Amino acid sequence: MTTPTTLNKSQQREVSRVLAYMPHLGADYAARALSALYRSALRATQQRELLAIGLAYGLVSRAEWK
Repeated sequence: MTTPTTLNKSQQREVSRVLAYMPHLGADYAARALSALYRSALRATQQRELLAIGLAYGLVSRAEWK
């Protein structure tokens, strides 16, 4: 069973893409991309979920997460 998400389909697709490319392009790329998604999220629940994803992968502490 999957957990319910507050992200819309576009955000889900982008997060999946970022996580798929992270091993090839590095954590800097992933931090920058998730940070952009976080800043463009319209709802606080979406921001919290994106922040949780960033924390789970250790990206929030990077300089690229602004």
